Amino acid sequence: MSYRFTNWGRNYTSDATALRKPRSTREVIDIVGRARADGTVIRPVGAGHSWSSLVCTNGIILSLDHMDRVIEVDHERHRVRLQAGKRLKHINEELAAMGLGLSNLGSVSEQSIAGATATGTHGTGITFGVIASAIRSMTLVNGKGEVVQFNEDDPKLNAARVALGALGIVTEIEMQVEPAFNLEETVWKLPFDEALRQMPELLDQHEHIKFWWMPHTDFVACYAMNRTDKPANPPSRVTEFVEGFLNDYVFEGILAAGRTAPGIIPPMNALVADSYFKEGTRVDRSDRVFNLPMPPIHLEEEYGIPAEYASEMLSRVRNMVIRENLKVSFIQEIRFVEADEIWLSNAFGRRSCQFGAYMADGPGSDVFFREVARIAADYDGRPHWGKDFRHTRDELAALYPKYEDFEKLRREMDPDGVFANSLISRSFG
Repeated sequence: MSYRFTNWGRNYTSDATALRKPRSTREVIDIVGRARADGTVIRPVGAGHSWSSLVCTNGIILSLDHMDRVIEVDHERHRVRLQAGKRLKHINEELAAMGLGLSNLGSVSEQSIAGATATGTHGTGITFGVIASAIRSMTLVNGKGEVVQFNEDDPKLNAARVALGALGIVTEIEMQVEPAFNLEETVWKLPFDEALRQMPELLDQHEHIKFWWMPHTDFVACYAMNRTDKPANPPSRVTEFVEGFLNDYVFEGILAAGRTAPGIIPPMNALVADSYFKEGTRVDRSDRVFNLPMPPIHLEEEYGIPAEYASEMLSRVRNMVIRENLKVSFIQEIRFVEADEIWLSNAFGRRSCQFGAYMADGPGSDVFFREVARIAADYDGRPHWGKDFRHTRDELAALYPKYEDFEKLRREMDPDGVFANSLISRSFG
């Protein structure tokens, strides 16, 4: 039976020949073996929460939703071994019940652990790596139907940590965790130019910090998160209801109105920023502070640039929006990631500013994303694999020192292109 896949951003759709949901590594091996014999492509899917076409195929889409167990917990070494289909939101709850937690997380937790790590998903904090940097070992089924394990003493683990599903179907992941902790989040606003001036200093002062700018406003919201021994004081149910209503209905309605009447976007942005960017302080369990409610449907591109150029890029994006007379209806987000040695990580070899360019689909969106990409290119911006991008193989190879090494390993792991959809082929030949 055929299966139509649509990603969360609704910007990519494909008609697969089938959706497969194995329950064991043995079943994964069988599916890969049959696909290889038939010359059929397989693409893994987690939550489909990518804006890129990573999952799209006219072959088989393979979901690991039935492979979602916590296999083993090592409390002494603070490690947990998981089946790869387990969703982050469930990992967070189960770890918390055991007095454990992940050191850093992104803004949402709908993704599977395999999908989040494979695309280089990250949170923010200049001394914290992408989520995949917490991986200590991985097990996968390669394109020849072989079970392969990468351990932390194997240099190839850094190839497999962020691999886009191009090396094989990941079945198990061992993660480094730590004792559960609370975070104190403080939110305040700064005038735009003052925020640019203070950004480097604030980055050094806080464990985790991100900056939000709503286009057509003249201030930046600062979100600083630091560990604390203070007890949690989570928001009340009334506050959660109001925030959910604003997010799910008011903000979504504003985005829809802006598509048909772009002229209302600047005053509506000011209204959203005033109502949504609330100054204050809260303390809660770490994952509840890191995570946000799912936003309304929109488009995203994101680029990793050297961290020292964060304020300069934000300034240039604002000037571009003014110059091109664009009406941009969504928050622009700046986060930070520690340097790592993961071959396809945006932060390979350098501390990274992750510049998130967001906008609802509509008039001017093509110009906006094209111009943001052009600005990011001036800083050797590396596109986030889970967001939309249009780079060629040669452009990508110039950005990643280990690119050709990854291509070589991919040919070894998947000589027949079992996992090669159009995006993988475009990116790696």
